[in-house]
Amino acid sequence: MTVFVTLKSAVRSGVQASFNAFLEKNLPNVRAFDGALSVEVFYNTEEKTLLIFEEWKSQDHHKAYIEFIGQNGVMSELISYLEEPPQVQYFEKQVL
Repeated sequence: MTVFVTLKSAVRSGVQASFNAFLEKNLPNVRAFDGALSVEVFYNTEEKTLLIFEEWKSQDHHKAYIEFIGQNGVMSELISYLEEPPQVQYFEKQVL
């Protein structure tokens, strides 16, 4: 069963253009990482809130990615654009 992951945070004022460039550069790497199935980015302009919605083969695959970007500096760069580190939540699809 796949797992859905959300990352939510507020984007700092005045960094949107450089943050968009960061996302354009790095999203292909996320999508190509082992276990990644999809990644979408949503932005609420009124609240300056970022929501990244991802689907992974497993929570372990996602955690391996988080560890990888923690070691190579991408996570630190991501956080530099945000008011605070993103809130990460894991969800499993309910079949009713």
